Amino acid sequence: MSALGNVLIGLDQTLNCLIRLDGEWGQPDETLSARAWRLRENHPAWARAIDRLFFWQAGHCQTAYQAEIARAHLPNAYFPSDGHRPTVRHVAHCPRHGARRHPGRGGDK
Repeated sequence: MSALGNVLIGLDQTLNCLIRLDGEWGQPDETLSARAWRLRENHPAWARAIDRLFFWQAGHCQTAYQAEIARAHLPNAYFPSDGHRPTVRHVAHCPRHGARRHPGRGGDK
């Protein structure tokens, strides 16, 4: 990822930390878009508003959530040396990952 992309994700994660929903502050390693998708059942307006903001990216919040599950923003050094790394496409099509509840992250409702 480019330096600008990294900075934008960092700003996104910082903004997420400053917003309190359902009595909890955002997690430092989660983007606002991913959190909006994760909390869409209780706060549907957030995901809709963010998806409209990123109108050129169909399903932006869902894709952001899937990228978090796949850990797409982590450097390669965090993955096994055999090169196995889950992809956003894999997460989107795999019931094991896409529908799984994630402890501490609220899960996919």
